[in-house]
Amino acid sequence: MSLRRTAFFAALAAVPALCWLGSIQGSIERRGSARTRLESIDAVRSRQQRNVAERDRLAAAWADFRAFADDKLGDLDYALNPLLVQSHVVDLGAEHGIEVDIHQKEGGSAAGARSWIFSGRARYRQAVSFLQDLENSALRARFDRVEINLPLDPAERASGLVRFSGVLRVPELPTTEAAAGGDE
Repeated sequence: MSLRRTAFFAALAAVPALCWLGSIQGSIERRGSARTRLESIDAVRSRQQRNVAERDRLAAAWADFRAFADDKLGDLDYALNPLLVQSHVVDLGAEHGIEVDIHQKEGGSAAGARSWIFSGRARYRQAVSFLQDLENSALRARFDRVEINLPLDPAERASGLVRFSGVLRVPELPTTEAAAGGDE
């Protein structure tokens, strides 16, 4: 056999072998990437199943708690004891070193929320800090009126104290019937 013939038969056998090896290598790579995608899909699916299970567990817990919460919060407006509000304001004043006088306003405001009238004497910065903390407290208090005045008497003015007063109201939370009616 001649060299040409041998090269021809070798090329005839090598070309399909190389094509076959190339397709196998490509298949192996595609299989690896497909396997990686499937593993990530399985991980996402299991994570979503855990999220669904957690959602269902929380929904069941809320359903159990909802009746209790509605029962306890149904009369929140009547259960909010004026003495607790007054005590909170007096305690907050004591934290700032201020003596605060407070009493419930007769009649209430136009919005139906209960109102309290408060007053006291303190240094200016103490008064401002007290008023800011009162508005940002857990009561979520809103002021209908706030005044800070310098005393007219020279002896009082020399003490460095200012007088502050105001009307404070605690907004009512909507009842569950009103909240349910608003959703429809």
